[in-house]
Amino acid sequence: MKKYPFLFCVLLLLSPSTFADRKLFVPDVTHDIFRDQVVDFVRAVAKEHIQQAPLAELNQLERDWDNHYQRTNWQITVSAYHRGDLVGKASANGKDLTSTLRQATFKTMQAGGEVDEDIIEDYRFKIAFDYHPSRRYSIIDYKGRGVEALGHRVAVRSINNHDIQAQINASLAYLLRQQDPEMHGFFKFYNADKDEAEDLLRTTYSATALYTLIRLNGLQPDPDIEARFADIAKFLLARQLKTGPHAGGFDYGFNPETGKGTCRIVVGTTSKTIYSLLLMNQHEPQNPDYLDAAKAAGNWLLTMIKDDGNVVPIARCKDGKWTLKDKQSFLYTGQVLSALARLYAVTGDNNYLAGAHKIADLLLKEVAEQGPLVADDYRPANSISSSWVMMSLIDLAKVDPAPVYRKTIIEIADVLLQRQIVSQSGVLGILPPNTAKTSEAPVFASL
Repeated sequence: MKKYPFLFCVLLLLSPSTFADRKLFVPDVTHDIFRDQVVDFVRAVAKEHIQQAPLAELNQLERDWDNHYQRTNWQITVSAYHRGDLVGKASANGKDLTSTLRQATFKTMQAGGEVDEDIIEDYRFKIAFDYHPSRRYSIIDYKGRGVEALGHRVAVRSINNHDIQAQINASLAYLLRQQDPEMHGFFKFYNADKDEAEDLLRTTYSATALYTLIRLNGLQPDPDIEARFADIAKFLLARQLKTGPHAGGFDYGFNPETGKGTCRIVVGTTSKTIYSLLLMNQHEPQNPDYLDAAKAAGNWLLTMIKDDGNVVPIARCKDGKWTLKDKQSFLYTGQVLSALARLYAVTGDNNYLAGAHKIADLLLKEVAEQGPLVADDYRPANSISSSWVMMSLIDLAKVDPAPVYRKTIIEIADVLLQRQIVSQSGVLGILPPNTAKTSEAPVFASL
């Protein structure tokens, strides 16, 4: 699938004769009215082509959006689809919007050959505006409306409770399809082209899936969903090492085909499994297995914390010998801090709080030296690492309200907010370092 990292509004070139006291005209191409009018116009031109008769009211679009104070150079591609098949595609360029749209649409319909008038309503049109250098803003005809398209997705500029609930239901259905029916663990990757899941059931994603299902069931109780909890938890408990130098840690994954694990013990996997086990303990407080396993995991995490607060992220075994991977990761370190803080909140064991404080001291030191955006051995300064620092300090602040934690949380949050996309016309996602806040990240929905 093609990816377009930037979403740009139509750029209008200013004429040298533009006067400073004139009102600058910039059509808001993210506006529903513009998109709907473009789609209506293209459909009208397509019908005009079929009927071989000019339509009198097609110039309204130009009257609404043209401005003689500025010169424009429209480069437009119109694609026509019938029941999912591309039946015509053509491009045109020109100085005014309507004539260029008309030309591209006529050429598209001609490329598609003879079309019966009674099936034109089944056509869907995609209108792409291209600009130098290779920037694209696209509109697709959907249920008689014009919606903003980015590749194979639609950027939804407004959502409501119904939309959110529909997305939750769709995501839940997808999540459950990724569960192994026998082992009850979850895969990470699904190949949509081949309709195949990967072989490895991953502990961290199984734990995350269980956490999600428990939280979702609290929002909208469902006996069928709740009935899955114990089986997923059983899969997780089976991944925990019971003996050896890394007893208490959780194996990264399990392959049902070979019946073997990975012998790769990751602190992030273990931490996120603790999150889920603590929720299971809350869900079934009469069953001691979940809290016992979470405490054993927490005890192993404590052994992975170095004197300076850094966390050894991975232990591997091969031929009966263990090796440690000593690359520093704020993502893993933050997850460990969160796990220890949550364990302390449930157990009151000061060992967990002491471990959390040791890590927190390191994080505060790194933020003081690097600033709110932090870098580690895996990544340059970035929002993800800083987010984990902030989230882990939030968990710690819940059990230790020291002002320094709140202060650092706010400092990081302020920087992350400055990097958030807030305008409806601009690049998608989070901005690169040292880039000013310019635009809003849209919500995506499938076409």
